Amino acid sequence: MTTDTKHLREAAFRVIDEGGPSWFSAEQLGIKDGLDIPEVDAQFIALASPKVIVDLIDNMVYPGSKIDGMKAHIALLKSSIEQVERENERLREALKPIAAIDLTYPYVGNDFANLVLRARAAIKAKP
Repeated sequence: MTTDTKHLREAAFRVIDEGGPSWFSAEQLGIKDGLDIPEVDAQFIALASPKVIVDLIDNMVYPGSKIDGMKAHIALLKSSIEQVERENERLREALKPIAAIDLTYPYVGNDFANLVLRARAAIKAKP
């Protein structure tokens, strides 16, 4: 990080700390409110808020940090998906004995028959 970049980042943080999250709008900086700033410059200044400046500098100086964070998040999501898939397979196996019940016996009621049919459908269904 160059000295100018460091000073700009520090100044942006001072503005954030002292001024809070708000920043000037283009209308506040325009000629209409008594400031002699051309509209194009007012729009640029409004877009270049201290938070934007800090984000730009951080992305320039530490470009891999966000990518590394995203990679870690993706790895966590993949792990979670694998865990859910293993649990689904375990549940399918647990449902096989229920799905194998013969529904032709006269003592099988509707509620139980529905349970067996749902178990059979769950075993066949793969996400």
